[in-house]
Amino acid sequence: MNPQYLIKLEEEDEDQEDGENGCTFLVGLIQKHRRRQRKMGEDMHTIGFGIYEIPEEFTGQTNIHLSKNFFLTHRARERSDTFINLREVLNRFKLPPGEYILVPSTFEPNKDGDFCIRVFSEKKADYQVVDDEIEANLEEIDVSEDDIDDGFRRLFAQLAGEDAEISAFELQTILRRVLAKRLNVSLGMVSRSPVDFTLAQPQEIKILLLKPKKDPGQWGLPSQCT
Repeated sequence: MNPQYLIKLEEEDEDQEDGENGCTFLVGLIQKHRRRQRKMGEDMHTIGFGIYEIPEEFTGQTNIHLSKNFFLTHRARERSDTFINLREVLNRFKLPPGEYILVPSTFEPNKDGDFCIRVFSEKKADYQVVDDEIEANLEEIDVSEDDIDDGFRRLFAQLAGEDAEISAFELQTILRRVLAKRLNVSLGMVSRSPVDFTLAQPQEIKILLLKPKKDPGQWGLPSQCT
């Protein structure tokens, strides 16, 4: 689902040069890191955006996230002049005071990219990201000495050395060896299916058989982390 941005236009322009009342604002959609991507053989995405008026029943709410069905049944109030493969798409609009949803997108479906949006208004307006509320209730699991497999303990001691600490590189080695030997790691923390652990993953995955030590990036067995 494409990101959505709430725009609240609150005050009309003081000078209505064209005789039409409304709120003037500019929207700029900018692709990020595309020069770096171009060096890797990727070109600019073809980008643009649509602006949709929020239904009356949703006005005043800040946690709305319009569904796919809404966009299938409602036309955009305004759109960017074109979808084009440039670094920035910039357009000027004039709409009545109210609440609107801005939806950036690529012309081709399922294209991922980093971007930023700039909105400039002549009079007072408010802008914010509309996102789904995410909630997680994680249960903390206590791992005792009895839960640690002897084979895992020997492998850890072999790599950790006298300081009983391992780095991300060493943790990566342990995980690969455990999988290669199909050890019965307790608590089912490591899958038996073929997995290639990258260096980023050991730093992101919370390994319940190991506990973080005081030094950043170092891990040890539970009895060695007190």
